[in-house]
Amino acid sequence: MSFAIANLGLAAIVAISVPVLMFLYPVAIVVIVLALAWPWVSQRLVLARVVIAFTAAAAFFDLLGALPASLAATPVVTTLTEAASAVLPGYDVGFGWVVPALVGTVVGLALSARGSRTRQAEASSARVAAPA
Repeated sequence: MSFAIANLGLAAIVAISVPVLMFLYPVAIVVIVLALAWPWVSQRLVLARVVIAFTAAAAFFDLLGALPASLAATPVVTTLTEAASAVLPGYDVGFGWVVPALVGTVVGLALSARGSRTRQAEASSARVAAPA
């Protein structure tokens, strides 16, 4: 197996790995930040899920932009990367995932706050309904 990989050559290995890494790095950075904030985030798991989902969606466009030229030239990939470049600030320099991660944080906080209020209301109604 290592013989086959060695014969591919460095250029081919890089061409295969860069698109994958362009997808994984933003997700890994967000997971590390969430892990550092885990004492606070562990109470709001919906926040972590939403932030990772928004980041992964934006990182997908980074993956498309890093594809080898033969694949990047296809009409679908070109259209998607041009749209991402127009919509995502920092996309052209590899930071198109930052704003979606921040938006995911706001959405996740809103969803966790709503879920927290719903749980509190259910707990209050259960206490009221319980016989004394």
